[in-house]
Amino acid sequence: MGQAKANEMLLLGKVFNADEMERCGLLSRILPKENFREQVLAIAEETAKFSLEAMKVTKELVRGYDREFLEQVNANEMERLGERMASPDSLESIMKFVGMFGFQ
Repeated sequence: MGQAKANEMLLLGKVFNADEMERCGLLSRILPKENFREQVLAIAEETAKFSLEAMKVTKELVRGYDREFLEQVNANEMERLGERMASPDSLESIMKFVGMFGFQ
């Protein structure tokens, strides 16, 4: 995704549409609505031609090399989120948001 787009999403709350997500590399492709089911089944049939064990090994090679790092990042993020949720300014913002809907 890149740091600039990640900042835009996380700091500014930007919501990306499918085209933007594809350009950022979060999606490999966008399938049109027409014949969607048939396209998905065709991809599944093509994928099913490969060895299940080979697919598992390949996925682990692609995803596994930084798993420990990503788990540590996630733990840090959760810790920081807990700290933020308990902070006075965060609680104030939450109460303002809830108040917008008439909840007390």
